[in-house]
Amino acid sequence: MKVLITYVAPTFRELVYPQVLDSIWGIDKGEHWLDFIFLTGVPLPNQGDANLGYNLERARQVAVDLGYDYMLIIESDIIVPTTCLSKLILLDADVAVGLTPERYEKVRSFLPIACMSWNNNPDAMQGFLTNNPFEIKGCAGYALTLVKRCVFEKIPFPAKFPCDFTWYDSLHKAGVKVVCDPSVTSSHVERVGRVVSGADSALKFWKIHTRLNELQGKDWFYGLPHRWWWGKTKANFLSGLKDHLDLPDFSNPKLQEFKDIEIGGADRPKYHPNLDANPSVGVDYVIDLNVEDLPFYDATVEHVYSSHCIEHFNFKRAIELLRDCYRVLKTNGTIELVIPDTEKVVRYTANDTIEKDRILFGERTTPYMFHWSWYSQELATFLLQSVGFKDVKIVGERTGVDPCFTIIGKK
Repeated sequence: MKVLITYVAPTFRELVYPQVLDSIWGIDKGEHWLDFIFLTGVPLPNQGDANLGYNLERARQVAVDLGYDYMLIIESDIIVPTTCLSKLILLDADVAVGLTPERYEKVRSFLPIACMSWNNNPDAMQGFLTNNPFEIKGCAGYALTLVKRCVFEKIPFPAKFPCDFTWYDSLHKAGVKVVCDPSVTSSHVERVGRVVSGADSALKFWKIHTRLNELQGKDWFYGLPHRWWWGKTKANFLSGLKDHLDLPDFSNPKLQEFKDIEIGGADRPKYHPNLDANPSVGVDYVIDLNVEDLPFYDATVEHVYSSHCIEHFNFKRAIELLRDCYRVLKTNGTIELVIPDTEKVVRYTANDTIEKDRILFGERTTPYMFHWSWYSQELATFLLQSVGFKDVKIVGERTGVDPCFTIIGKK
């Protein structure tokens, strides 16, 4: 089969990312013939979405004229997996798409594009969680899309906003079957892009800012212009934020970044800053994560570490905390968790009731020393993947009296 790999960029500022090119050159072509076309024309100034559609239409005309069997569309900031072509081409679909997690810092969502509520794909979440292909009934974006000739020779790409929604609408009206394979997962180039967020998101940002000041031993208003806080309490400041979100200082603040953070390190942390509910030597921020979120800005942390801590939260709060870890991590940032292995605890301590009771339910010397959730390796893997982490794997195990495992995942 002849495949035209179509690399499209909506503006000249987004011409070529080396990481994307490396991933394209690495695509396993199998028995197929691959050609490449790179299009970056911008006939419509300041209309990136329309320019994207314009370039796709130019590529479509080339594919039709030169007799290609498939178009494989790859957007300019999408890093594709080696097996993307071989997997998508096997799907029983006229249009096949991969799963592309969106940048949280862009749209304030942890979900992949196809799973976002506004894209209208009712089967997406179930397919995502079970890693099974599902039909696209709304929009899935262009990020990584394989289109058969029977489709692209009849249906053009619209050069108008929103070009992807308009194109998908044309596909559905024509009865074209579109399927997503969640095992074909791409990633984004880490970059600063536009942020689509509203007042609620900005309010959350400044709540984090003032709380982080407090945890670092500063006044809550540290770093804020005098006119913002003078004569106000913290509560009054936050309640009036929505009236001032158009101020440049509000919309473009300087973010404090961290290489590592540790959750629940108590008096023997491996990394700093160390967050713990109990004040002690080695604890940088005394904070109860049962009732507060992580006091860090979106996409500002490279590595989150926590050992023997997540089991001290109930399942609902543990999942919320994992989502918050995802929020604060940068693209390709890593989460690393050391967790008691419930399955092995039961197996190795079957004849030691006291020891099994301690490991399963905690020391119970203070309210924070109870265990409220229990994990096997399979469950921990599932939870990290369901939150949006990729490349999730077990990287260490300890058996014997106090069995546990270490699991990592990337944003």
